[in-house]
Amino acid sequence: MVQHARPHLQVHSRGNDHSAVAGAAYRLGLRLYDMRAKKWHDFRRRKLGEEIVLALTLAPEGAPAWASDPGELWNRVEAAEKRKDAQVARDYRIPIPLGLTDQVAADMAEAMALFIADELHTAVSIGLHRDAEIDALGNVKPDEQQGYHAHLYFPTRRLQEITQDDGTSSWGFGEKLMILSSKQTGGAFVERLNEHWALLANRFTVANDLTADFDHRSYVRQELPIEPQPTLGAAVTAMERRGFFTRRGDALRGDILVPAKVYEAAHDIVLEVQREQAVADVVRETGKPVTRDAAASAPPASPQPEPATDAPIVQAPSV
Repeated sequence: MVQHARPHLQVHSRGNDHSAVAGAAYRLGLRLYDMRAKKWHDFRRRKLGEEIVLALTLAPEGAPAWASDPGELWNRVEAAEKRKDAQVARDYRIPIPLGLTDQVAADMAEAMALFIADELHTAVSIGLHRDAEIDALGNVKPDEQQGYHAHLYFPTRRLQEITQDDGTSSWGFGEKLMILSSKQTGGAFVERLNEHWALLANRFTVANDLTADFDHRSYVRQELPIEPQPTLGAAVTAMERRGFFTRRGDALRGDILVPAKVYEAAHDIVLEVQREQAVADVVRETGKPVTRDAAASAPPASPQPEPATDAPIVQAPSV
């Protein structure tokens, strides 16, 4: 079975020094002014069409025009939150299947964003990014392993018409999205999000003649004997990609590379034993000595019912 990355939902809060305006600017590759912090957040170096494939903000049907304007939207999000430790946004990061074009990847990201906007009745900013050309351990990825991931960034409140004291009404941010704040309902809703992601991933891969084998469930729930690969974290990954070795990176390299090297070494020993056995067979059959060059080019011996008593038996480790 092919192993796939899965979606991840992260909360951004002021308690962790997060700014919703900065978060949107980074994901969309924009320069946005944060009116609350009185500062600019400039991520235009992440050029549209290069690192960023799609930058788009969607709003539910009937919402005002400002809900689709990232500068206006995310400053209103910040203004709606009064607490110093307020949760200001959620980032739903989804992997996009390998093998899709820019346009098809964008279509899938937009379809997932529309699902969130309709379900939660809130705006969603989409930042579709190309995956890095270098993996977390600093190795260049082959072309077929370079794909996309999308950040679906949305507020923690519903968009709704709010009635003022004078009887007039205007659009703004109303109640908190309690479905995600509550432990009782949050897990079930995230399950729905992940299930819809898998549905879309399979739908888009089938439509593009690719293998549809995506499943939102964990390996444990699928009863698969696969251990999830440990992660390095953003800071360590950035250092590794710049060529700096870290302890956590070395540990992960050990988990991945050392078993492979052990297998290689054991396999070489097995081949050498087979080659020596082949040479012994030639000597026994012809009664003539075999030179070192001839021994090196001798094919591996055919499997025997019972191994020779003078030849060690080496078993390669499972990986």
